[in-house]
Amino acid sequence: MLPKSREEFDDIYIVQELMETDLSTIIRQQTQLDQEQICFLVYQLLRGLKYIHSANVVHRDLKPKNLLINGNCDLKICDFGLARALDPQIKLKPKVYSPYVQTRWYRAPELLLQWRDYNQSIDMWSVGCIFAEMLRKKIFLPGASAKNQIELIFDVLGSPNEQVLQMAPKSPLSISVNQMQKKRGRDFEKLFPNGSKEAIDLLRQLFEYDPTKRITAEQALKHPYLSKYHIPEDEPIAVPVRYLDFEFEEYNLTIEQWKDCIYEEILLYHYPEFSKDYESNIKKGYSIMKHIVNNDNAKQLDQIQDEDEEDEEDDVPQNQQNQQIQ
Repeated sequence: MLPKSREEFDDIYIVQELMETDLSTIIRQQTQLDQEQICFLVYQLLRGLKYIHSANVVHRDLKPKNLLINGNCDLKICDFGLARALDPQIKLKPKVYSPYVQTRWYRAPELLLQWRDYNQSIDMWSVGCIFAEMLRKKIFLPGASAKNQIELIFDVLGSPNEQVLQMAPKSPLSISVNQMQKKRGRDFEKLFPNGSKEAIDLLRQLFEYDPTKRITAEQALKHPYLSKYHIPEDEPIAVPVRYLDFEFEEYNLTIEQWKDCIYEEILLYHYPEFSKDYESNIKKGYSIMKHIVNNDNAKQLDQIQDEDEEDEEDDVPQNQQNQQIQ
């Protein structure tokens, strides 16, 4: 709904579909997830990630708590508070690309080793951790610190080759990692006795150390493990986000300026001409935030609202207009 005016815009209500629980709660319940349910949940997670990643967005905080589930076993990905666009212009900003993201237990090795240049592959590692947690019904790699997390990963998966280790920037942790004893890794068949051969094969590809070789969401959907659910024409992709859509990241906005941003976003859904101008400015590379930063946005938006109110008043019978004036 459109607020009466920018000046009266103090509250916002977001109505969403009810999701009764989350995956973390389900995993810790007494009732065991059966293999069919696990497969269906993994499929939905990857289907959602395919869409998100096709928009050049990385979630950066995938974990069971951020996967909502309803009574029909439908899954929805939530909490995009740490999500970032992978636009080249945004990648150059250190404040946006921080390695300190994700809950440690679901964090990819490249994040633990503080790589600055990462991509959607970090989400795929998290998928592997979530998948493994569903199969084992407990947290797969519960590290107590960044170093301990790396030690657990090496103990379970084996040590990475030298080529992968050399990709990490020099840091106290990376130096320590290079001095760690080489590990062979554990037998996945014993770790996941209830997992099918296809499930274990998909897990191995999700836990690939080299992010350039790690399986993508689109590739994973084609894996034999998910063949029962895989329907390419029902696995949509998005239009990639644009740098200017995230221009607000560059500014330290006041509360009133944030309200301007949200109010303007609402206008896009109510005024086709406003939406058309917005898209035109994006295509031309014009700033869509400058008027907000210059604090002249409220007046601009209220003018649009006032014009709309005048049109509505014209439709009111004359006798009612007089009553309103009185």
